[in-house]
Amino acid sequence: MLYAALLRVSQLYVILITMSANQGKVIAPSRVKVRQNQPVTIYCKLELEQGESLKQILWRDKHNQTLFVYHPDELPNITDNQRVTLESPTLHTTGVTIEKVSLEDKDCYVCVFYVYPSGSQERSICLEIMANLSTEGNKTAVSGKLATLSCQFSPSEGVKQVHWRKTEEQGDTRDVAVNGKDGKPVIEEPFKDRVMLSSGVSETNLYIKPVRVEDEGCYTCEFAYYDDMESAAACLTVYVLPKTEVNYRTVSPGIIEANCTALARPAVQIRWDVEKDNRTLSPPVSSVFEQGDGILVVHSTLLVQADLLKELPVKCLVYHPGLESPISVSLNTKKRKWRVALQAMMTT
Repeated sequence: MLYAALLRVSQLYVILITMSANQGKVIAPSRVKVRQNQPVTIYCKLELEQGESLKQILWRDKHNQTLFVYHPDELPNITDNQRVTLESPTLHTTGVTIEKVSLEDKDCYVCVFYVYPSGSQERSICLEIMANLSTEGNKTAVSGKLATLSCQFSPSEGVKQVHWRKTEEQGDTRDVAVNGKDGKPVIEEPFKDRVMLSSGVSETNLYIKPVRVEDEGCYTCEFAYYDDMESAAACLTVYVLPKTEVNYRTVSPGIIEANCTALARPAVQIRWDVEKDNRTLSPPVSSVFEQGDGILVVHSTLLVQADLLKELPVKCLVYHPGLESPISVSLNTKKRKWRVALQAMMTT
């Protein structure tokens, strides 16, 4: 008798396993990430086994309240919910859309398929609400001036701390500043003398003045809120405006070498303006080299006939992305003779 009882239990177990394997299954993601104030649509799909038929579909929210219930061949019964809408259903696929996600949607929605003869099949889809974090994008600043980097975080509720970090060109990361809800920013060394941080935690501004070439790099604002972390990055480019010098020398009778040198960051472009005169003897020759402080030196040389300087202003034009228009420096023999005379007077 004991053997017969064990045999019946074993047969029942096999039947249950077989029924479970033959039942249809619901395919849907377990979690969906979405930004706050953005729309999101979640879908469930039922795969039926042979001999099964779908009788009814139901959606319910985190409070176990029914949102939609309908038969696949009939119009859905819609509850009084203007925030959540039902997507146009197909035979075995159903979906709902939340038009504007808020923190109160941070929970799970359940789709339920009533299948004959196996019974109900359901799947839970949980929404992970991500905060809105934005920056003003990459910034360019002129050396010696003010540079401002900004980040905005919403919602402000739950924000515990904002942390600014800098990533060097070599990939090293350094702490710059941190601010908590107490509104007392802490500036790290060696930024203390030139960096300020606004007191807010939902909207944060990092001020660098005077900005230097070594401040160039990418800065990350990292927000700690609730038990999560969000971060965004913006890169700072530092320009050094050109310092230009022109001079010339006689290289042979009747031939003058005109020179134009500009120091800047990034490198300038130098062009010569001789008012379309054909008395230049060859195309200009340019060279570029870098100083140890990150400044680039561009040097351009032009050979011209000596009488050209007496008749026309030979101009060195310096182009730089930090300038709205090029710098124009004229070269003429009268100016040079005056400079030489002035220098002679100063040394006597």
